[in-house]
Amino acid sequence: MTMKVAIYTRVSTKEQAEEGFSLDAQRGVLTKFCLDKGYEVVGIYSDEGISGKNKKRPALQKMLKDSASSKFNLVIVWKYSRIARNLVDTLTIVQELKKNDVSFKCLDIDFDTTTPAGIMLMQMMGSIAEYERNNIVENVVLGMNQRARDGKWNGGILFGYNSINKSIQVNPEEAEVVKQMFTWYLNGVGPVLIRDRLNKLGIKTKKGNEFNTIVVRDILTNPVYKGYIRFGRRREHNKLNESYTLVVGEHQAIIDEETFEKAQIVMQSNKRKTKRGTSGVHLLTSILRCPDCGAKMYFHPASAPKPDGTYRGYYMCSRYKQNGTCKARTINAEKTERAVIERLAHFIASQEIVKGVVNELNNNGTMDLSLVKKQLETILREIRELEKGKHKQMLDYSMGKIDVDSFKEIKQFTEKVIKERVEQREALEKELVKSVNNTVNYNAVHNALKKFQTMFQKADMKLKKRLLDSLIEKITLNEDRTIKHIEFRFELPNNNGPDDVESNDVVTSHGTLNRIISRAKAEI
Repeated sequence: MTMKVAIYTRVSTKEQAEEGFSLDAQRGVLTKFCLDKGYEVVGIYSDEGISGKNKKRPALQKMLKDSASSKFNLVIVWKYSRIARNLVDTLTIVQELKKNDVSFKCLDIDFDTTTPAGIMLMQMMGSIAEYERNNIVENVVLGMNQRARDGKWNGGILFGYNSINKSIQVNPEEAEVVKQMFTWYLNGVGPVLIRDRLNKLGIKTKKGNEFNTIVVRDILTNPVYKGYIRFGRRREHNKLNESYTLVVGEHQAIIDEETFEKAQIVMQSNKRKTKRGTSGVHLLTSILRCPDCGAKMYFHPASAPKPDGTYRGYYMCSRYKQNGTCKARTINAEKTERAVIERLAHFIASQEIVKGVVNELNNNGTMDLSLVKKQLETILREIRELEKGKHKQMLDYSMGKIDVDSFKEIKQFTEKVIKERVEQREALEKELVKSVNNTVNYNAVHNALKKFQTMFQKADMKLKKRLLDSLIEKITLNEDRTIKHIEFRFELPNNNGPDDVESNDVVTSHGTLNRIISRAKAEI
């Protein structure tokens, strides 16, 4: 039988094409090889201008998809590095081809991936390709370090400058904005107000977005604006590198050095004055929602710490803090936290309220069981028929009634449909189990809430926060900043027996409330 071949070619840059790596050159060599061997070329897959370290190449992904359809038995490439640039990606691609009964061949190295020797050689060559790429990356980094030491710009966009031919030139309009930002800052206007003023004026960042406090601080602290080049300040995982490059650059400064250094002194002074109460635990952080935009609210200190080390303060809208797109609305923390705890206590103590919630959950959780059962019966019948058909296909193939290609195609399609039906069956069975087991029991809910109240009274602040997070999804507020609605996390209890309070849990999105309470007991 004639070997059916798929040709894969790739180039990543114009330089490669100029040096003989062009797609046409690769196709020509590979096509001639197939003709000489008597192979049938059934497909040519080409990725142009895409790096080998990127696995999400369109042509590569199409080739892998087609390999599962038995369109070819062999994939051939000109050089090993055309398929991938690191060992892990290479092995993954070749293993996927092997899983689909497709071999892999590299023209300049004669080996067969169906043999142990071929696999070993493949791994060796993959290691070499990865080593070459790491060398290229290392050389690029060394080159960038040298450029920085020479005072040259290493690329990227920067507000106030235009990047032209690997250098930066002052953008007059943006430069005036940068100067104004430094003037405001040295006159006592903080990053938040600077952000608000810029956004109110309709000034956009280099990417066309509104300003936020992070961008404002970056501009106020970036030495590029005083005419310096900074490089290598951050390592992996965003960690600061103390031995980074900082030299006078070739570009024109926007801010004079004296003004820039004054701004840094103010910035450091403000850091020392900043209250550090926000790092503590605050009951309603991320649970409380802004009455204007619905975003999460976070705690901010408003005064010196109290004798117990905690801070008086308020909750502020996260959207306002980040980019000023909401009102500067503040909610008194102590007053609101007290109101929430009182509302919870009232809820737990009221049998009528708890019963109402239980009834609502039971009514919302009902489903048409007869319809689900009918759907399940239909799917089970289809699976049985498909299995019978699969068995008949095997008999027809063994008796020579259908050829191997037709058998593979029919077999693959049948197995795909069976898999889909099995997944549908499993989903319906889960719905049935959930419906049967998820009838909410009032005693289970009430008992869990009573335990919650006991634990909450004894817990420290950190544990109280965990308990609230386990019970409450979110708290919405009225315009007058009073509590409008508390949305609870628990949905349905996991019933193991009728009225069995000790063995029933109220389900939350973080597990079960009783489980949370059990852990809390051990910590108090």
